[in-house]
Order: sequence, then structure tokens, then C-alpha cells
Amino acid sequence: MNPDELKQTLEQLAARLARLEEHLGLTEARRPRAAVDQVPDITPQPLELKTPPEVRRESWIEAYSAHEAESHATGEARLRERPDFRARAAAILARERETVAASPQTGETDVTARTKLEVQIGTRWMAWVGALVVVLAVAFFVKLAYDQGWWGRLPPLARCLLSAGFGAALLVAGEIALRRVGRVAAVGLFGAGIGTLYLTSYATFRYFGLLTQAGAFGLLIGVAILGFIITLRARMRTIGVLSIVGGYLSPVLLASASSLPWALPMYLTMLLGVSLGLSAALSPFRTLRYVALAGHAAIGLAWAIDEGPTNLTIAIIFMGVSWALVTAEAVYVAQRNESEIGNAIASLLFTAWFVTIGCWVLAQNRPAGRDWLGLFTAAIAGLSAALAMNIGPGLRSLRFRPQRAVETLAATLWLEAGVLLAAAIALQFKGYHESIGWLALGLACVEAGRRLPSKGVSVFGLIVGGLALLRVSTLDRMVFSMNAVLWSSGAVSATKWSILAVAAVIATHAAARRLAVIESRSPETLPIMIAGIGTLGWLWACAVASSGLAMTAGWLLGAVLLLAFQKAGRRQLYCEQAQLVLVAVTCKWLIGDELVRRLDPTWSPTSALPVLNGQMAMAVTIAACVWWAARLRSTDRGASQTGWAPAGLALLLIWGLVFETDRIIGRWELAHATNWKPTWPPLQTRMLWWTFLSAASGLLMLLIGRRRTHRRLIETGTVLMVAAALFWLAIDTVGWRVVASTAAAWLVLNQQFLIGVFLVLALSLAVRLIR
Repeated sequence: MNPDELKQTLEQLAARLARLEEHLGLTEARRPRAAVDQVPDITPQPLELKTPPEVRRESWIEAYSAHEAESHATGEARLRERPDFRARAAAILARERETVAASPQTGETDVTARTKLEVQIGTRWMAWVGALVVVLAVAFFVKLAYDQGWWGRLPPLARCLLSAGFGAALLVAGEIALRRVGRVAAVGLFGAGIGTLYLTSYATFRYFGLLTQAGAFGLLIGVAILGFIITLRARMRTIGVLSIVGGYLSPVLLASASSLPWALPMYLTMLLGVSLGLSAALSPFRTLRYVALAGHAAIGLAWAIDEGPTNLTIAIIFMGVSWALVTAEAVYVAQRNESEIGNAIASLLFTAWFVTIGCWVLAQNRPAGRDWLGLFTAAIAGLSAALAMNIGPGLRSLRFRPQRAVETLAATLWLEAGVLLAAAIALQFKGYHESIGWLALGLACVEAGRRLPSKGVSVFGLIVGGLALLRVSTLDRMVFSMNAVLWSSGAVSATKWSILAVAAVIATHAAARRLAVIESRSPETLPIMIAGIGTLGWLWACAVASSGLAMTAGWLLGAVLLLAFQKAGRRQLYCEQAQLVLVAVTCKWLIGDELVRRLDPTWSPTSALPVLNGQMAMAVTIAACVWWAARLRSTDRGASQTGWAPAGLALLLIWGLVFETDRIIGRWELAHATNWKPTWPPLQTRMLWWTFLSAASGLLMLLIGRRRTHRRLIETGTVLMVAAALFWLAIDTVGWRVVASTAAAWLVLNQQFLIGVFLVLALSLAVRLIR
């Protein structure tokens, strides 16, 4: 729209607006021309000429309408104080452009996408299809001419020169197209030329027999170098990819191309160096890196398997130089803050390739009969750590999340160093020494993560430590030599595995302690879980190394240590873990050490003194630990939580006294066995005494609780009497009548009936006391 048309449109709009105002009675009709004259010089401004064709004319009408409304309300004087009209119009135009660009009705995005796809297909894809057709046509023609004998009239040299000349002509045509048309037109011709030269070089050796294997190998090297030169000259990534693929396929096609052992490693190193150099120099050629790494890894692996064990020095130098080239290229690219993820992936994969093949070659041919696998892996780990220390932020890359490519590469190198160090321990040591090395490495990483601080280093240490625990509990446990007894005393025996298990438990608790955050008010979940694993490991180690009351004592020792840790201010919920261990100890003592032993026919009441024996001492010790745990828990929570402690203490002492009374009765029976004939079977007699003593103890607890107004003692005593009554009814009376014959006892006046009467009276008294 030219300035005259715009001016005429504004005049018509002003006249229409004036008529509307006059019709509505809002104000007097204003002259259209005057309204137009009040617009401050908008006609010749360059803003009109820059308006894109997609912007609707209504945008200017909207701007002018806003101007007229503001002018009518405030007057010309106020209008001069407002922002310039052209600035407001520019804002409206910007909004209009965004609307037009975002509007799906225009279909511009779809048209652009279709146009790009059509250009891609019509230029690059078809050019490469044509190049592939040309190469295949040359290959089939050479093969057909050879099979049909068409080459018979031409000497072999002429045949090869004819094919090579055709490939060179394609390269010349590509150069002309590059200069006169463009890169898109030249890429297909260059690709067809390089492919034709590769096929010609191969046919010269395989079909025409003009060259030896070494000569054909050198010719293929020349073609690969020519391809790299064209890649750098024309800046064509696809030609570089084709040259790399052809270069790495050459050894496959020629099989053993040279009798010299260093020829193929040197050739592969040359290809890798050129490819990585192009990738480092020009970022568009970054694809060459991955193609070269894939080809180098595959061909290098095949050579190492075939020739590596017999040429150990060449193999180690070849793989070391290759690893150095890849690492140097990754560091150079990372310093330029490019290819952040690609650098890390290339470094990880190629380091894994290098260490794996190197260890395999060393294992096949160990120098001087020594095992160098661990030292070799540790050396690579040291190089990775040294490189990570000297690039980017060094150790600081382990503290924070990487933000730049060099920081990501440094973190990757630290990870490589840690993994390789763990692998070096596994390769250097055998048996339980490997477990010890992993435990030490895990603890070191946890401590390093705490001091840096670095959560990643700590997690890595936990992973290594977890592997060590898994090995201790599985592989080391199944080794026969690890279970040989080194020292034994009664029910306690020490083996290599038990010592290793105790060391693993100590390391686990140390890791949980060093992983905890002391400044945190609330305990963290991970240290609590790790400490719990260590506690379970201690219980298992005690169960394996001891039995009977000695195992119970070992478990109780673990509870005491946990309470001591809690007393020292640790935050791994040691008190709660100690309480769970005390529950297990109590069940083990009550069921395993007391009931099951007394039910054993070989048990004798004269095996120990009454009361002054290990079982009673264990009961008293467990009761003391229960009281200690309750006090520590109440101290941590700031409130009285010892309500159950007197009840638990009383129960343990009561059960201990009950069993000791049973021992006293058994000793009396044995002492008067000659002049006393028991009315009941010995086991039934003991069970009746257990019921009576339990009920009497419960009544005593109820009376003490009533006198001291201790609710927990009242509840515990009541439950104990009810349990005794149910036991008497189900076992002492009905149960024995089912499994045993009738006892020769007086009616009513017998021990069984009298205990039942006592239970009734005790429960009646309990009901009155509770009310």
C-alpha cells in the first residue's frame, strides 16, 4: 500500500468516525481533514515500507482508532504528553506479526516443512542414490566383464587404468560441480568417484593380480587419504564417512595384507588420527569420530585376538596410542565447550575397549609369568584421575552438577578412575582379599565424598561396598577353606569367614556413620538403612560362629554396642535398632535357651547351680539393657517413655526365676528319687509349676502396680495371669488328658486342681483390684 492510498483510507475512516459521533450526540462533527492533519507525520515514515504483506490493513485502522479516541478524550495537549503514535503502531505491528506467525491457518509451517523435505529428497538423497547406482554399476560391469571374458583383449594394466580413469573423471566432475553449481551437486559425484577407486583397487589385487597384497593395501591407503583430502577441501561430511568406511573395510577385504606385524596397527592408527583430527578441527565433522571409533574398535579387536598374544608389545603400544588419541580429541573438543555428551560416551566406551582388550592380551601372554592385569588396570585408572585433575575444575567437578562440556568430561574421567580401580582390585587379588580391597575402596570413597563433599563419590563407594558385602555373603561363604576353624572355645569358634564378616560389619557401620549429616536435625534414610544392614550382618555372623547361649550373648553384645553408639550422639536410630535386637535376644533366650533345652530329654537340672548360672545372668543382663534402651529413648524424645521398662524388667526376672524354680524342683526330685514316687510325669509337673509361678508373679505385679499406681505393671500382671489360666486350661488339664494316661492322684486334693483353684482366686482378686 503506497502513502497516497494509506492517506485516503485514513481520511475515509476519520469522516466515518465523525459521522458516528455526531449521530450519537457525543460531540460535534469534526472535519475529516483536520483529524488527519492532527496525526503527527505518519505517511512518509519507513515503518510502512517495512510492513510485511501478511499484516492486515486493519492493524493501521486499529492504531488510528486508538489515536482518535485518545485525542477526543484528552485533547491535543494531552496527546503530546503520551508516547509517540508511531511507537504504539510498531507495537501493534509486532503483535500482528506474532499472530500471523503462530496462526495455524496460514499453513506456512507445513509449507516450509514440505519445501525442506522436497529439497532434501531432490538434492542430497537423489544425489547419493545416483552415486550409489554409479558405484554399483561399475562393480557389476567389472564383474560381468571378468566373467564374460570381455577384458581378454585388454592387458590387465589397461583394465585397471580404465577403471581408475573413470573414478578420477568422476572426481574431476565433482570438483567442477563444486565450483560452478555447489556442494549439493558435487557430493554425489565425489562419493561415486571414491567408491569407484576403492573397487578398482580391490579388483587390481583380487581379479587382475597386478599387485601383491601389500601393494593393494598401500593403494587402498592412498584412496583413503585422497578421500580425507576431498573431505577437507569440499567440507563434505559424507565423503569423510565414505572414506573411513572404505578405509576400515580394506583390511577385511584383503585379509592378511602384510607380513609385518606392525603394518595393520599403524594403518588403523593413521585412519583414527586423521578422523579424530578432522572431528576436532571442524565441528560439522564430529560424525567422523563415531564412525572411526566403531571401525577402529571392530578391526582392532579382530587383530588383537589374532595377533595380539604373539606381539604383546605392539598390541599394548597400539591400544595405548589409540586410547591417547581418543582422549586427547575428547579433551580438546570439551575445552571448546562442544559435544558434551558425545565426549563422555566416546571416552567411556573406548576406555572400556582399551582395558578389556589389554587385559585379555596380558592374560594370554603374561610377561615373566606374573599377573599384570591389576597393575595395568590401576595404571589406566591413575592416568584417568591425573587427567581429570588437570582439566577443567579438577576435584570441584565432583562437587556440583556439571554445567560445561569440560566439567562433564572431567566427571566422566573420575568415574572411569573409580571403576577401573575397583576392577584392578578384583583382578589383582583373589578370594577374600578381593572383598577386603573392595571394602577398603568403598570406605575410602565414602570418606572422600564426605570431605569434598560429593554425593556422587559417596554413592559410588556405597556401590563398591555393596558388591563387597554380596561377595562376602555368597562366594566367600561357600569356599571350604574359609570355614576352617582357626580357634574354638566351647560353643564359640572363629573361622576366616567369621573374621571377614565381622570386618564387613564394622566397615558397614563406619560407612553409615561417615555418610550421616551431623548438622541435620532429622536422621537421613540412607545411613539408617546401611546401619540396619550392618546390624543384620552382625546377627548372622554370631549365628554362624556360635550356638546356644553364646549366640544369645553375641546378639546382646550387639545391642549393647548400638546403645553405646546412641549414647555417643549418633543419628542412625541406633536405639530403635537396639530395641529390635533386644526383642530378638529375648525371644531367643526364652524359647531357644530355656524352653527348648528343658524339653530336651538330655537336659539335667544338675548341669548348673540354681540362680547362679548363665541363663539367669542372661535374663538379668537383658533386663538391664531393656531399661537402658528405655531411658535413652526417653532422653532423646524429651518425655517419659519408661512406662513399659519396669514391666519388661519384671517379666524377664519372673521368667528367669520361674525357670530356676523348675531347676530347684528337678534337683529335689533327683535327690529323693529313691523314696519318692511322682504322681505326675516329670514334664507335666514342671509345666504345672510354671503355670503356678507365672500366675503368682502376675498377681504380685498387679499388687505392686496398684500400690504404686503404675498402669503398665497392672496391665502386664493381668495379661500374665490370664495367659497362665489359659495355659492351665488348654495344656495342663485337657492337653495331658489327651496324650497321657490317667494319673494316680487323689480326687480334688491334687496339684492340678489346687493350681486351678489358685488361678480362679487370683483372677477374682485381680478383677476387684482393677475395679
